[in-house]
Amino acid sequence: MESSNNSETEDAADGDATENNTKNNSTTESEAADDTTGETYAYNGKDKLIWPLVGNIILPYSMDTTIYYTTLDQYACNDGILISAKKGSQVKAVADGRIVNIYESDKYGCTVTLLIGTYYEVYYSQVENLQYEIGDEVEAGDVIATVAEPTRSFTLEGPHLFFQDDL
Repeated sequence: MESSNNSETEDAADGDATENNTKNNSTTESEAADDTTGETYAYNGKDKLIWPLVGNIILPYSMDTTIYYTTLDQYACNDGILISAKKGSQVKAVADGRIVNIYESDKYGCTVTLLIGTYYEVYYSQVENLQYEIGDEVEAGDVIATVAEPTRSFTLEGPHLFFQDDL
């Protein structure tokens, strides 16, 4: 996928992104991978990740062609996948890692960024009931949040997890 979180960049450019934490969000990926406990996260870009939750993919990853967004009534590229789920479904960490960012945007609601290896991050959006804070370490399979009601950008798609990897 892209080397940056396009959804975060687009929302920030529109003035939609707001910080939802009190810690410094300007940490670079390489700084984030340098844990004070000496813990390193082993994801290497080749191993399989576990699924963050069980559900059908309702909008696939597609940066080469556009896909139709029902709520927005438009075609656009999609830099992640939308996984259908009931509101309140548990969202799990796909690998061992550390929470490095939590923020809100109008388009994606609450987004959690998990560092899973040097230069490897995954993003979970449309979530609520966070179980961790920035700096907390998680293990693969730990419940990190639950699925929230969709934002106004995705009401017709229904409740889902927007999942993006930056691998």
